[in-house]
Amino acid sequence: MAEAVLDRSFHEPLDDEARAGFLGWAAAVSQQAAYDVLASQRDLDLTGELAGVRQPAIVIHGRYDRARPPEQGRELAGSLPNAEFRLVETGHTPLYEAPAAVAAAVRDVLVPRPDGVPR
Repeated sequence: MAEAVLDRSFHEPLDDEARAGFLGWAAAVSQQAAYDVLASQRDLDLTGELAGVRQPAIVIHGRYDRARPPEQGRELAGSLPNAEFRLVETGHTPLYEAPAAVAAAVRDVLVPRPDGVPR
């Protein structure tokens, strides 16, 4: 199962060394811990709290994400009062697949435009 989850998380296939590293890490995670994470993703709904988040935010979402479609990222950004949505050419893992885009978003949140809106 770990292989299937890993493979669907990336838009481009991982090289053998990176794939082996991720699978090695996953093998060390207990089944109960994996279940607990998945259950919390299914059961925890903070939708009602989003309107109260006043900090600038940038929601980065992969165009080829097979776990969560881009529409869900757009919806999240639309639910935050001071957020923008950025679509990147990745799967479910923009941090790994597009680190420059993620770094740019972090910089843009830390150094907002003069009007206070994220870049």
